[in-house]
Amino acid sequence: MEIISEILDLIVEGTLELIGSKKVPMILRIIAGFVLIGLCSGLVGLFVYLGMMHQHPLLIVIGVVLLLFMAVTVYRYIKQHM
Repeated sequence: MEIISEILDLIVEGTLELIGSKKVPMILRIIAGFVLIGLCSGLVGLFVYLGMMHQHPLLIVIGVVLLLFMAVTVYRYIKQHM
C-alpha cells in the first residue's frame, strides 16, 4: 500500500507542478488537470464500487482514504502557491 501511495504522490505532485507552470501551454495544463481529476475519481470510484459489490468495508475505507489523500495534497499545493 505504501508503494501505491508513493506512486500516486509522484503523479499528483508532477501534475500539479505542470498545471501551475507558466512555461507550459494552457491547453496542456487543462488536459493535465482533467487527467488528474479522472485518475483520482476513477481510483476512488473503483475502490468504493468494489467494496460495495463484495460487501468489503476495507475497500470502501481505502477509497475514502485515497480521496482524502488527494484532497489534502491539492489543498497543500494551493495553500503553498497562492
